[in-house]
Amino acid sequence: MGRALAQNSDLSPLSTYVEDTGEVKWVLAWALERDIPVPVTGTAQTALMQYRDVDSPAAKAVALLRNQYGGHPVHWRAGASG
Repeated sequence: MGRALAQNSDLSPLSTYVEDTGEVKWVLAWALERDIPVPVTGTAQTALMQYRDVDSPAAKAVALLRNQYGGHPVHWRAGASG
């Protein structure tokens, strides 16, 4: 997070949208077909979807962390760039 904030100190132009590869949706479907409970994975997927539509520093932090950890691209609001 420190590296992400050093590169993006102004969070205002940052979008909260985070792409997903579909792997988590695949895991959830696979587990449901086998009656395997995966509550943490389900909650994480729900949180990802909820963060896409809010304008909060926490949601922007999630976007930055996913970029640093998983290499997911950072998105900027229309007309802004990082």
